[in-house]
Amino acid sequence: MRHHNNIVQFPGVQNRHVLEQEKVILDVTKTIFAKMEMDNWHLMEIYDHELSVLTNYGEAIQFPPVIAGRLISVLATNIKTKSLLEELL
Repeated sequence: MRHHNNIVQFPGVQNRHVLEQEKVILDVTKTIFAKMEMDNWHLMEIYDHELSVLTNYGEAIQFPPVIAGRLISVLATNIKTKSLLEELL
């Protein structure tokens, strides 16, 4: 489920909710970047809260091509693994 906000930004006024949201997005982006930059990036797990941020704001997040490719690979592997596990159950 995507979250859409109807937050209006007035000039000269900082909205606390927008600032908190931007901090969460930045923190998760940094975490994912750090994971995908590691030598063992293919073993890293993307957690639910990270997936939520990617789901809701992924189109606005920019990663370098190598990091983005690794992230796609990790996400595809997670989907495939979950698929196989569901078939076994």
